[in-house]
Amino acid sequence: MNPEHLVARVYPASDGLRTKHAERAIMTSSYYAPPLHEESEEEVLYGRDDRETTDPPEVPANKDASTYDRRPFIEVRFDKIPKSSHGLLFGCSRQCDVILPNLKGLSNYHFSLTFDEQNRFIVQDLGSGGGTEVTYDNKGQGTRHKFSWILGGDGNAHRHTTIIIKVHHLVKFQVVAVEHDVKSQPYIDNVASFRRGGETKECLINDLAIFRRYINLTTGAQMPGQGPIHVRRKVGEGGFGIAVHCWDVSTGDEFVIKTPTKKVVKKVLKSVEDRRAWKQEADTLRKLRHDHIVKLLGVVCNPPELRLEYIPGGSLSELEGKISVRDTVLVLTQCLSALSYLHAKQLAHRDISPNNILIRSRAPFSVVLADFGMCQDAKHLRTRCGTTQYAAPEIFEDSSAKGYSVAVDIWSLGVTACSILQILPSYSEHKRNLKQGTTKLSWCQTVADFVANLYNSRPDSLKRLLLGSMLVLSPEGRNSAQACYERARRLPELMVNGRTRARISEILWCEPSIVAHWDSFDANERSTIRLDQAALVATARNTDSDEPSVDGPNPADSCSDRCETRRTSSSPPPSSRRSEPARSALKRPIAEIAHQSPSSKRRVRASDSQSWGYSVAHELDGDVNEETAEAASMLDDSEYGENCQGSPSLGNTEQLI
Repeated sequence: MNPEHLVARVYPASDGLRTKHAERAIMTSSYYAPPLHEESEEEVLYGRDDRETTDPPEVPANKDASTYDRRPFIEVRFDKIPKSSHGLLFGCSRQCDVILPNLKGLSNYHFSLTFDEQNRFIVQDLGSGGGTEVTYDNKGQGTRHKFSWILGGDGNAHRHTTIIIKVHHLVKFQVVAVEHDVKSQPYIDNVASFRRGGETKECLINDLAIFRRYINLTTGAQMPGQGPIHVRRKVGEGGFGIAVHCWDVSTGDEFVIKTPTKKVVKKVLKSVEDRRAWKQEADTLRKLRHDHIVKLLGVVCNPPELRLEYIPGGSLSELEGKISVRDTVLVLTQCLSALSYLHAKQLAHRDISPNNILIRSRAPFSVVLADFGMCQDAKHLRTRCGTTQYAAPEIFEDSSAKGYSVAVDIWSLGVTACSILQILPSYSEHKRNLKQGTTKLSWCQTVADFVANLYNSRPDSLKRLLLGSMLVLSPEGRNSAQACYERARRLPELMVNGRTRARISEILWCEPSIVAHWDSFDANERSTIRLDQAALVATARNTDSDEPSVDGPNPADSCSDRCETRRTSSSPPPSSRRSEPARSALKRPIAEIAHQSPSSKRRVRASDSQSWGYSVAHELDGDVNEETAEAASMLDDSEYGENCQGSPSLGNTEQLI
């Protein structure tokens, strides 16, 4: 039989001696299958001659076999269509596929195994008097009738190892569902056929009988409850409270319930007025609607509770492996967009860190700001709060007296970006140095100095944004969230065709002799760049630093002493590296250059009238030789390929932002 047609196996629940009713129901069904491993009884001889040696005990066969393999079961299969459109029927009626014993509380048509509108495998109570209960690893207790539980086709259902269907304290079944690609067309077609049933006249009559069903005497049976059932699991714990993931077993909906700790309740919500103010703030958060802010779905006052959107990817701090520079820019831009929205409403987050940035998806990379337990109106920012390693310098000052502004979020996000890029100094080492007296610098000053040193050794636009707009010790010197967002949006332009462009830029800015303007460069054409000097400079460049760089080398990385002087200049970075006349001089046809004499000399005149700019007039003479092939090889072996491989194009990046 085709294993792809297997939907699930149903076993009698292993519950000591109380399995005989479920076993008999399974063994009398037309869907019955015998145990996969039946232990046969060996013949035992009595008596032995005194001279015979004692044989060692035998190791039982199949000792590692699953406990399921020794139990009888029924199989739910796509290639065995049930008679009823209600699916595989369990009940006391002889028309059912699995006939239950005549016990009090069990109905003629008690429950069925079928599929819902979302093609998920479910158990459906058919309005039984005694009700049905389904538990997931002993969670989700509660008896219901006219209710459905998801058994398969949902990651939350497959997460649990033991799913038990209980219809009576003596009748329990265990379901093991097979995972399928629920979006594949063959699966969808198989489900549609299964749900139609046999479609014969007899089947239609049986379906009508289900709606006229009756139950045996229900005296003494507990009446079923009402309301949804949620399976809960703890997913996090922070300064504000505990986060619990809730999964609705019937609809598949997911959300997170966040409840404050007893300490927070006593400290912050100790009076009726405090709770009223807390509810007012929660109602304000509920009105926030932004793609990169977690949604607040509901608020409960007593006991205080927040119901939040569930984000499946976890936090950035839980992410394994290094995040590429391109994805870091996406995280930074999306969070700045959220902060710009938040600050415009006069609200500050006050606790931005990798722990509180959740991943909605990895492909494409999308995040949301979460944990608004410290969120406060911008007019009343005085409390010292947040995560120490990411807190702004003004929070460490006497903030209770003069307060602070929403600029604390800008600093925290800047430090978070450095943490993602793995360019932060060691916080534990800094604390140790303070304790030993080997440094007097604050943590915030240490961070700013550390990133500044990295920028001086290897400048790029991302570090320039962090240093110039976000990691500024004075809050007045930091840019607003909106201004930072506008600057961050332009960063992806530097990474379009990053693998090729980064390597080209490295060669171009090390070698003043240029044969084609890089904005008009065709990656499919042969390079005509002369590398007699560039190859040596590229080899001699400092390769010890492994911190990410989003640009090609800056003019500060040039091989000339003049460029070294420019790098240490206090003048601002240029909006363009070359003057317009110089760019025009670069746009010479490749065919024209290829026919020049190899003995010709090049002459370069550079103007130092601008501390960061070039004004270069070229008269290029050169030829295509073996260095051309070397340049092409260097482009193919670009060191930037790892970060850029598989990354979205600029157009996709703008859509994510």
